[in-house]
Amino acid sequence: MSFDQPIELLQDSGFKGHRPENAIVKEPHKNSKLKKLTEQQKIENTAQASQRIKVEHAICGTKRLRIVKDIYRNKRETIDIAMTIACGLHNLRIAA
Repeated sequence: MSFDQPIELLQDSGFKGHRPENAIVKEPHKNSKLKKLTEQQKIENTAQASQRIKVEHAICGTKRLRIVKDIYRNKRETIDIAMTIACGLHNLRIAA
């Protein structure tokens, strides 16, 4: 995947190796026993988390339909249709 214009990509630790072309990847700072986070790093992590929570809530809303959450055993190309329908139903629920 690549983007036409440079974008800023906020990602969590689940996508460590994901580095699309033409994207500035921002990951949260990690804390360890040997190297503690500074106050500035904590503030940056909090800011990123407050932006990502909106996305995580939207993903959770689409996963209310079990076809999106569970293992889908049908090998056809219909999984994209199922995700599109789940996103549409989530948007409809939010708009109502």
